[in-house]
Amino acid sequence: MLALCPPSGHVVLVLALMGLPGAGKSTLAAGLAAATRWSILDRDQIRFERHPGDASDAAREEADRLLLRRAGSGVRAALNLIVDGKTWARQSDRVALEESVEDAGGEVQWCWLDLPLDLACERVRTAPAHPAPDRDASLVRRVAARFDPPPDSCWRLDAQLAPDVLLHEVLLRLASRLNAILIDDR
Repeated sequence: MLALCPPSGHVVLVLALMGLPGAGKSTLAAGLAAATRWSILDRDQIRFERHPGDASDAAREEADRLLLRRAGSGVRAALNLIVDGKTWARQSDRVALEESVEDAGGEVQWCWLDLPLDLACERVRTAPAHPAPDRDASLVRRVAARFDPPPDSCWRLDAQLAPDVLLHEVLLRLASRLNAILIDDR
């Protein structure tokens, strides 16, 4: 088992996972939550709970607003967070999250799961049920077409790697960024 033990008094961190649908953001988020004991804020889950089966812009926008509000509240409560369930394709969405987190006294670390378009479409086609009702190959292509370049400070990960390899890589980066201890008792 891997565990991340950050030092006390570190700045609250929000790890925001970005990438195409099918890149493995939710799989990575679950592994990170287990290793760090950080909470996951999942925009797709928020949308599903508020508007099951609704893929409208209004449902997405409301889920976005709630996600930003919950991120700010979590940071004010001194909780490190993992943000999932959103591609963060648009820079304007990224800026909104950064402002919400920074206004609350935290920092955002972007983590981009980079995956070729064709493979993302295939993963979405063959994946089990997902809370986002509009998750299909056409959504993947639309997101890819509007994906603004990630920020320079973003951690770029090859999403073709095995989930356990990605998890280990992110944990090593988090340990370095937070000056934390990474415990591996395997």
